Amino acid sequence: MKNDIRTKLLKEGKIIPISFNYHFVRIFGDESNMDIIEYFISDYYKLPINEVVGNIKILSRDLKQDSKNEKSKQVDLLLKLKNKKINIEISNTSSIGRKERDLVYLSKIHGQQLKYKQKYSSIGYSWQIRLNDTPCNKGKVRKIYYLKSDDDIYSYKFRIDNIDLEAAEKIVYNEDDEKLIRWCRILHASTRDEIVHELGDGLMDKKSREKLLEEVERNSRDEELYDIHEMYSTEKMERDAELEEALEAKTKEVTEKVTDEVTKKVTSDVTKKVKKQSQIDMAKKMLNKGMEVDDISDITGLSTDQIEEISF
Repeated sequence: MKNDIRTKLLKEGKIIPISFNYHFVRIFGDESNMDIIEYFISDYYKLPINEVVGNIKILSRDLKQDSKNEKSKQVDLLLKLKNKKINIEISNTSSIGRKERDLVYLSKIHGQQLKYKQKYSSIGYSWQIRLNDTPCNKGKVRKIYYLKSDDDIYSYKFRIDNIDLEAAEKIVYNEDDEKLIRWCRILHASTRDEIVHELGDGLMDKKSREKLLEEVERNSRDEELYDIHEMYSTEKMERDAELEEALEAKTKEVTEKVTDEVTKKVTSDVTKKVKKQSQIDMAKKMLNKGMEVDDISDITGLSTDQIEEISF
């Protein structure tokens, strides 16, 4: 039955978006797709492709633990390009905890560049690209953050790029940001035709374009990936629908009885309550599926402590 559903969706041209965390890691974390990774990094940082080809290495996703008591940490993707370590993180939720986690991870990546008897000045660059599936930059596609004082950059070696994939769908790009916008739309696409349109003829060579399309179609057929994506999508839709219904019911009930200030407070309370319960229900289902606590935290927005409490 599931195979029939997946086949039907593929015939209709629908795919699992590459921006879905697990899908992105499967493609960009695979050495055999290095040509696709090289094109992405070249276009993203506006580097000549000949400076990138053959110079990127995929590093372990597991960050070194400083003590036995420290929790294990795993990033979505970690690359090395000459003297730069590039961490790419996918965020399918607007969780504040996820932002804090990514900051900790990048700090750890930067600190671990220092080797025994090495001078601090020789430490390379640690850059992070945060690809967000939810609005985050107030309409801007990319915001770049450095360590800085009131009026000056403290260091260019530590950098975080916040990318709003949704914003890329709504703007008309110019020559300067064309390739970035096209990549954002490819990552966020929900149909094969959308990817084909954005790839065009100039984003990658023919062989790499065809390989990317084959990878997307193959992964969209994969039962495990399909199930995880459906679970996430269904829970998200149910959570949004429950939240909307609860808000409408409560708003109608109190509109004629209370002031605007009280209305806002009640609406906010209901929103938080419905959202929290939906997150808990979703986490329980994922725990039953045997998914990792960090992955559940990423998708639901709950903290790891909250998820571990649910599991008992």
